[in-house]
Amino acid sequence: MREATPIEFQKIKKYFKKTFSINISDEINKYSIFVFSSRIYLLDKQNKMFERFLTKTSRLTTFLLSFGLYFGDLAPDGSIKPTLEGFCIFAKLIKKSYLVLNDAGEQMFLYGKSILYEGVDHFKPPIKKYKLIYIFNKNHECLGIAKSVVNDDFLGKNKELHALVARPLYDRGLYIRSSGFLFKL
Repeated sequence: MREATPIEFQKIKKYFKKTFSINISDEINKYSIFVFSSRIYLLDKQNKMFERFLTKTSRLTTFLLSFGLYFGDLAPDGSIKPTLEGFCIFAKLIKKSYLVLNDAGEQMFLYGKSILYEGVDHFKPPIKKYKLIYIFNKNHECLGIAKSVVNDDFLGKNKELHALVARPLYDRGLYIRSSGFLFKL
């Protein structure tokens, strides 16, 4: 267990800036970032229990999931691979490039099905073809991440209900569909 290096900290910020055009600097400063093996954990700096366990035991790994959020993994090449919760913790910062699904679209997305035009309630441009986009329900709760297969100009002009819009990558229904055992995508 070690605290993340400034380089790893910058990689996390750069990943979200490059992939989603969001600046997470203010939000991520609320957390201490720790690395255990290749796993990255975010721990709330206001959690005083964590400080107590850190000073009293070297076997912190048994308590990690109680105090922090499993944010993602550090790949051998040094890149960051966030988990779904790692993505969703910064979802409130998303101001563009996302889809909001209606109830039927939300249900299909959580079942792991592709997003069709009929399931989209509205969207916020720009949506670029083959880029990662956040998926929200009508209450603006993060449902997951998908890869778009169309541009926003297609979404604005096309009214074909069965047109494919995006393919799911991570979604909140994955845990249930995998019978409680998460697997790496």
